[in-house]
Amino acid sequence: VVSGRVERFEDDNIVVSLGKAEALLPHLHKLENDHFKIGSPINAYILEVRKPNRGIYQIILSRTHPDFVRCLLEKEIPEITEGIVKIKEIARFPGDLVKVAIFSTDPKIDPVGTCLGEKATRIKNIMRELNGEKVEVILWDKDISKYILNSLSPATGKKVIINERKKEAVVVVEDSQIFLAVGKRGQNVRLASKLTGWDIRVVRESEYEAMGKPAIAVIEGIDEKVATELAKYGYSSIKSLAEADVEELKKIPSIEEGMAEQLIMKAKEYREKMIKENNESK
Repeated sequence: VVSGRVERFEDDNIVVSLGKAEALLPHLHKLENDHFKIGSPINAYILEVRKPNRGIYQIILSRTHPDFVRCLLEKEIPEITEGIVKIKEIARFPGDLVKVAIFSTDPKIDPVGTCLGEKATRIKNIMRELNGEKVEVILWDKDISKYILNSLSPATGKKVIINERKKEAVVVVEDSQIFLAVGKRGQNVRLASKLTGWDIRVVRESEYEAMGKPAIAVIEGIDEKVATELAKYGYSSIKSLAEADVEELKKIPSIEEGMAEQLIMKAKEYREKMIKENNESK
């Protein structure tokens, strides 16, 4: 991060004086709530240092890049500079919300509390620099289920169903928590996905429980005989069928390969339909 003063405006871009050099803060790298005047102090992240033959300005600045937040955290929180608290990942919608995943190298240190500071003064200082952009500090965990649950803060999830092969996760929350989990314009769940690197979907607990209804009640092609065989092996619900493995299902008597694939596909389609209806109702 460098500090300078607004020298002049060129269209919607800002020319910043850094003392012996001038830098350019392009319009697209300003925050929506940024309002500067000539002579105003300004802090920004050095995005690029160009070769002399590439344009008028060699130094390009940004206030929207995730590393701008990283630098502000390092400046404000000495424990990060000292390596006691480490930043694992940052996901950001500039001007609105940024999530920062952190962990501590010292088990005696609470990384989240350390970053917040007394009465959240440390984070408030950073939010002030970001002109009101909300900063959420998330505890990173090597257990991906716990990390995904943490990433949806301030919402509290009850259960995580993960598909490691596809890096997909379904998080079950209480019905009253659904709007917190999804967030304004879907920002909370979208940032949680960016932060963790997983495709996260959120469902109400009531709808998840509906997925546990007998598969015979909603999937065509399942008669009493097939339903009985499936139940013997623990595949009686929509949820269990949707999460089933084709090879395992084929081991059940009277379930052929084609049927196994169809059952799983139909169960997944039903589950996807419920999730879609859930999202559309928000």
